[in-house]
Amino acid sequence: MRPRRMPFEPAWQRGARKPVTPSILPLVLLLAVAVAMMVALREEAARLRRQEAGMASGLMQQVDAGSSESEAHGGRSEELVIDLSLLATYQDHAREITPEPFLYLVKLLRDVRVQRLEQLAVKRFTYRALFEDPERFRGRVLTFRGRVRRIVPVPPGPGSGEPYFEAWVFTADSGHLPYCVISVRRPAALPVARRLNEYCRVVGVFLGWWKHETADGRLLSSPIVVTPQLLPAPSPVAEQQDVQRLEGVVGAVLAVLILAGLAVVYWVSRRASGPETVPGARADAGGVDFGAEDERSERQGGAKQADASPQEDSAP
Repeated sequence: MRPRRMPFEPAWQRGARKPVTPSILPLVLLLAVAVAMMVALREEAARLRRQEAGMASGLMQQVDAGSSESEAHGGRSEELVIDLSLLATYQDHAREITPEPFLYLVKLLRDVRVQRLEQLAVKRFTYRALFEDPERFRGRVLTFRGRVRRIVPVPPGPGSGEPYFEAWVFTADSGHLPYCVISVRRPAALPVARRLNEYCRVVGVFLGWWKHETADGRLLSSPIVVTPQLLPAPSPVAEQQDVQRLEGVVGAVLAVLILAGLAVVYWVSRRASGPETVPGARADAGGVDFGAEDERSERQGGAKQADASPQEDSAP
């Protein structure tokens, strides 16, 4: 009986390196790094918001404490109601401030908390809009930030009762034209001086325009805003530094993600496209010549088959 011949498998095919399925572990690690970076970024942004909120809260507590002392000395704490009909009697661009509506706002806002007043504030307006349509904004609560150049006390006049403070505030919108801000109570954490360069925040009621004489003898009209208390504000430089630090964190996160992604792509491509041995290819020095080995295997297989054939023919 002829022995069954096993199928021949070349040596180069037996020794060939098969492609390896890339592992998803690097991708998982990259995703974990991205999530960790994003969480750190969110925590940094939340810290900055808490810091700003804490600063504002501290100022509000200081302002509210002043209001509480006023209320304890007989002040009122009812809801703010502004008599617009009385404010309508104010004459814009006059050399003298109309006393009745002005003194009415000073007395009304003396015992009002800034936090309560800020809930009614209009934040989107322009200096030009106040000039062109003062009737539209008269009696409305405005809030804005600027740079205060002067804060001086004003002694009490007839009917005012207590002294107040006059501040000149310049904003990016007003340019070289100032706001005349009347602070009913002493400004919080701001020095009282004729020459200043401090940042402040205003939350007050717009009364109208007042024509006054400047230091060089010119006549200038300025908007009058009456506030319970003038508040300090952080400088734009500090805010810009916080923004730059946050942008630096974002840039670092993106750079790390890009480098990690390139590294993973390179590693996966190397694993997936490993070197494959082809038939007849010669290995490096010291390796095996698979072509010569295949020829020897075929000759040995033919010789064994020839030796087995006479034995099979001579069998009885």
